Amino acid sequence: MKKKIISSGIGIILLTWVVDVNAEYTGPVYTSSDISTVEVVKTMKDDVPVVLRGRVIGQLRDEHYLFHDSSGEIDIEIDRHVWLNVDDVDQDTFVTIYGEVEREKGSVSVEVYRIEVNASGKAGAANN
Repeated sequence: MKKKIISSGIGIILLTWVVDVNAEYTGPVYTSSDISTVEVVKTMKDDVPVVLRGRVIGQLRDEHYLFHDSSGEIDIEIDRHVWLNVDDVDQDTFVTIYGEVEREKGSVSVEVYRIEVNASGKAGAANN
């Protein structure tokens, strides 16, 4: 009888452990339909999450850069820690940025919290 109780107790403990190990991601999930454009972002409200695909075409000042897609250009802010695990990026590199709209003193920018280099790599003559 003791063996059955101990076995049941161990089984319950293992089952609980397995459930904890199989936890799932519960944050936002982005699909290609979530990708916006600079033109649309400029009309959005403050703090709205955005995903943009295009190129970082220049540095404006310290952590501020100029981002370009087929619809226009916008100031983006990329903190140093965001760049840590990103491959080299230049004005010809296609990237996807994840961030949120920042509206301050009449201007619109995007605060970037993640940047990914796209598999398509460098811009060609027919691209952005």
